[in-house]
Amino acid sequence: MPFFALCLIQMQVERDVERNACRGGDGGRGRFWSGWRSAECSCNRQCQAFSTKKTEPLPKRKTGSVFEKCREAQLRLNHKLLHVALAQAQRIENPFLPFNRNAVLFPRKVHGNFMMLSRPSDSGHTPFGDIFVSESPDMVFWGKHRHVMGKSSEWWESLKIGGGAAPIETSEGWLLFYHGVSGTCNGYVYSIGGAILDIDNPSIVKYRCENFLLTPEEWYEERGFVPNVCFPCATIHDSESGKIAIYYGAADSYVGLAFTTIDEVVDYIKEHSVVTTSDTEEGRR
Repeated sequence: MPFFALCLIQMQVERDVERNACRGGDGGRGRFWSGWRSAECSCNRQCQAFSTKKTEPLPKRKTGSVFEKCREAQLRLNHKLLHVALAQAQRIENPFLPFNRNAVLFPRKVHGNFMMLSRPSDSGHTPFGDIFVSESPDMVFWGKHRHVMGKSSEWWESLKIGGGAAPIETSEGWLLFYHGVSGTCNGYVYSIGGAILDIDNPSIVKYRCENFLLTPEEWYEERGFVPNVCFPCATIHDSESGKIAIYYGAADSYVGLAFTTIDEVVDYIKEHSVVTTSDTEEGRR
């Protein structure tokens, strides 16, 4: 309930931002993935995955407008409902042996079981990492751990990879936005990648885009507490229009917001897909 109410606000903000995107400008409020054509990239850099358009700051609204009153009421309601939910919440046991990171729950059960992506790691700043999927009948006991995919030879994910936002169910399979890491002389660089997993057996990768979808290029992605980071955190999907809003961490200091559609991103991933035997097998290890 609180999340649903929050989604209503966020989708309205998305519409307002997009409504002003056509005016150009540089408000630094988000990226728009438009047509996935590299020719439209502002600098024709390695941004092969999409074109970027900056947006103006949101127009100022009159105090007391209907929108502002509704938004404030929704925020107050969200705050109260969140406190109720947290008060009723119970902490469950750690599903895996330490150490493990990047746990991502699927939005629904598969064959009657909960599904979760994760990345086994160590106690440090892990210089390795593959994505695994596990299942559970009760959210307590987890098993049937399967390897999903590992790093690739592409520079942006040549060191390690890990989960990000919860997978989105599509007609082609589970759409997954994940993060890939490369090691440079100036430290790690985190980029966002895309893949499509089998709808009935998510350990099987059907399509995996060889190009990054988003990589640090803007100042707020390159400079911050942890520089050179684009990390997918969450998505909002409007099933009627097919729009996707992706919230991503930028340099561990800002929250970025990028937009695309199911059709555009799925088509792009399929068109630029490169999978290996390790990706397409069931993943038993």
